[in-house]
Amino acid sequence: MESSTLSLSSSSIIGNNNNKQIEDEYKLTLKHFKNKQLIKSFKLIYKLYKQSFNQFNNQLITEQLFIKIINLYLIEIGVLLKQQPQDEDKYQCTIAINSITSNELYNQLIMIYGEEFIPNEILYNYHLMLITNYQLLINDKLNYLQDLNQIINRQSNTSNDKYLNKLINLIVFEILPTFDEFKLAESIINSSNIFNEQSLIKLNEIKQNKQNILKQQQQEEQQQQKQQQQEQELLKQHQEQQQKQQNLKYKSLKEIQKQYQSQTSDGSSSIIKNIEKSPIEVNKLHQLSNKLKYLINLLKVYIKDNSLIIIIIIISSLIISKFIKLNRTNIKQKLLDTIKMAFKFSYI
Repeated sequence: MESSTLSLSSSSIIGNNNNKQIEDEYKLTLKHFKNKQLIKSFKLIYKLYKQSFNQFNNQLITEQLFIKIINLYLIEIGVLLKQQPQDEDKYQCTIAINSITSNELYNQLIMIYGEEFIPNEILYNYHLMLITNYQLLINDKLNYLQDLNQIINRQSNTSNDKYLNKLINLIVFEILPTFDEFKLAESIINSSNIFNEQSLIKLNEIKQNKQNILKQQQQEEQQQQKQQQQEQELLKQHQEQQQKQQNLKYKSLKEIQKQYQSQTSDGSSSIIKNIEKSPIEVNKLHQLSNKLKYLINLLKVYIKDNSLIIIIIIISSLIISKFIKLNRTNIKQKLLDTIKMAFKFSYI
């Protein structure tokens, strides 16, 4: 009896010491998180999260500390995934996503508590994390909604559980509207005593706001499409204008080439026509050439036969120039008589 009592007391002391150590680590992790040192905090909480299940099963930590560790882990995942991760943070994000999408965390909770007895505080933070990052973490909408139905059916109209009420409010005003399940949300409000008429008004406002946001998004998309169409039309017009200019340049070149060919053809035809007319002209030229040759030959013969007379005439002209003051009329008459006599003599 004494030995067993000593064994229990020693294990209790070890458990208390271990719980104190883990709690100190948890407080340090929470401090980093509050100081916005998210990556540093996440590395520590991930380590505590991995160890916490075995420690809780072995009663080395209290349930209260276990719930705190799981809740902080879920909260940090939600915050981490909501941010735009840097390159050095992507590994931590991958770890966080895998632990959720693989159902690693949820299955371990079921192994400890059973599916119907998971603490509502944990369930609240779990579903808050899911809906905050539903595009990353919820792969099957229908299965997820079926899991929610089990929680909804568990609720008690007279429940005073703080976190159960928070969870139901999260489902009605956040999760179901996200998936456009407004009718289901309205039926839950009408069938539960934890809601009132103001709850329906709030749900309708959420629905109206979502419709307004959707309408605005559609208008923005239409505006973007219209702008894209205008840009495409302007681009098309610009391309057509460029094509027209290119066609004009090509056409101008073709016209120049055609005109050149036409002029060349006209020139060739005119040459051909000239060649066709040339026999008559050549005949005339031949006749003129013969006459010119005849005159030249006659002049040559005349000069040859009358070279002496021509020399005398030149000398006489020189002598006469010396007596330029004489009566020009007499000189001219004498010169003419002299020339006549010379021709007569030549003729005889």
